Order: sequence, then C-alpha cells, then structure tokens
Amino acid sequence: FLMWKIFGNLMKSSQERQQLLMTGIPANRRVLQLMDTGMLVNHNPQVRIVVQVEPPGRAPYPAECTMVISQLAIPRVQPGCMVALKYDPVNPARIAIAI
Repeated sequence: FLMWKIFGNLMKSSQERQQLLMTGIPANRRVLQLMDTGMLVNHNPQVRIVVQVEPPGRAPYPAECTMVISQLAIPRVQPGCMVALKYDPVNPARIAIAI
C-alpha cells in the first residue's frame, strides 16, 4: 500500500506538471533555493525548488515545486540560475519547471 501511495502521487504530480507545461504561461524565473527531500526515484533525487517568478505585468513572487530531477540536471537549478518555467494563470502558485 505504501509503495502504491508514493508512486501514485509521483505519477499524478508528473501528469499535472506535463499538463501545466503545455497550457501554462511562461515567466521570467530565477532559482532561489534547491533543497533535497531525501527521497530517490531510480537513483535520481526528489528536490524542492524555490523560484522567484516574474510574470509580465504582475509583481514578482516566490513559488516552489517538488520534482524528481536527473542528477545530471542539478547544476542547472542551482541558486541564481535561470530556468524555463510556466505558471497557472488561475493559481499562480502552481508552477512547472522544464528541465
């Protein structure tokens, strides 16, 4: 049951992320923090990424997402780096980072 619960949530999160990457609005974004959650999926870490989102015509705001990322991509999401991001116009706190 525990494995189903964990992997079910990961699959749902991945599907929501893919949907947001297709339908969301692009914004300027800078990584503020990168934190390890302590979980590995296929030897890749799950991380929490905090970014400063700067949508056109709106005030900048911080937002965060949790995702599994390849170990090879970790240098691209260090604090200070710019990342490709889309946000949900209905709920701007919902973001998806394209890595």
